[in-house]
Order: sequence, then structure tokens, then C-alpha cells
Amino acid sequence: MKKKFIALAFLLLVFVASIVYLIKINTKFESSVTDAESFKKEYEVLNGELVGNTDKIYREVTIDENNTVVLSNYSDIVSRINNKETFIVYFGFAKCPWCRSVIEVFLNEAKENNINVYYVDVYSNRDTYELVEKVPTKKNDASKEYYELLKKLDSLLSDYNLTDEDGNKVPVGEKRIYAPNMVAVVDGKPMYLTTGVSPLQNDAYMALTDEMINYSKEEFNKLFSYLEETKCTSKGC
Repeated sequence: MKKKFIALAFLLLVFVASIVYLIKINTKFESSVTDAESFKKEYEVLNGELVGNTDKIYREVTIDENNTVVLSNYSDIVSRINNKETFIVYFGFAKCPWCRSVIEVFLNEAKENNINVYYVDVYSNRDTYELVEKVPTKKNDASKEYYELLKKLDSLLSDYNLTDEDGNKVPVGEKRIYAPNMVAVVDGKPMYLTTGVSPLQNDAYMALTDEMINYSKEEFNKLFSYLEETKCTSKGC
């Protein structure tokens, strides 16, 4: 009886040890996923899927597994600005159809220029307003870091406007971080903002022409040029 008890105890110990080992291995695997891999999965998982209850389909995008994306947030960007850093930040989200129109070109050009891109997902991290009896009324608040960032980027951001039933724009009274917004910050100062979206593209889901793609390339290289100007050359800084 005693030997049977010892055998059962040993088997139980082995079982528990195996479970602990598997948990550790799984945790180690999850923690080893890079920002580049996370971003790739976040955007590609929507490829070909229906957009909500519409007949629209998410644009298929192919993200380089060695992209230069660094996952970030409002607080991190505010800190980098306060620290007078020089960097590129991309505000967007995977479900944004306009973002999906330019993201491949943007990341390819960033990699070509050896530039890291700090990515802030703004899908559910902004305040929102709605018209109530034609008056802009706040539906939900954003974080204090979001409002702080609005002040930091004020000189580049567009006004936050709503559209009434007659198609008229109704100003909310604050700026807005839209998606996509790609911003160049130099020594803590916001210098340039672009969406990279060609003025020829009037539908977020339309097929992209070479002319549209070339426009995006030009815009993003203009954006990256602000960082290039801060680099030292063999002739000096």
C-alpha cells in the first residue's frame, strides 16, 4: 500500500512539473514575439475579411516580417517629445481603410531608409463627439496623455469637425489625431505631418494606381528627410 501511494505521489509530481514546464515554455514563447511580428499579425489577420455588416472587404496587405515598427503609446510619445528626441510616429489602426491603403509603402520606405517607426494604435484611444440637437456633445473622454499630446502636436493637427445631416462641418473646438497620421518630430518639435494618401484616391477601398503609390512614396520620403537632415556626414553635422 505504501509503495502504491509513493508511486501515485511520484506520478502526480511528474504531472505537476510537466504542467509548470509547459506554462513556462508558453510564456517564454509569447514574450519572444517581437513588435514587428505583432504588428504584422495585427494587420494581416484582417486580409479579405468583411468590414462589419457591410459588403466592403478589408484591403489585403503584406507586412514585411522584418519591418521597423516599435509599439508605443501616447505616454511614450509625450515623453520622447519632452526629452527632445528625433523620431517618426505613426498614428493609425488595423481596421482603418485609409491606413491599409498606404501602410505597405510607408513601412517599405521606412525600412529602406533604416528608420524606426513608433506605432500608436488610436482605434479606441481618442475622445469622440456626436451631434445632439446640432450641438457637438462629448460621447467619451480620452486619456490625459492624449489631450497632452494634442497640445504638443497642435501646430500640425487638423481641427476635429463633425458633419451634420446637411453635409455641413461643425467644429468641436479641439484638434484631432486622425488615422493615418505620420509625424516627424525633430529635437522634440513636430515638424511635418502627412497621411501619405494620394488626392487621386477618393475611396478607401479602391484599387491603387502607380500614380497613387508614387505619391505616397514621395510623401513618406519627404517625411523621413526631416530625420536625414539631423544625421552627421563625413563633412560634419
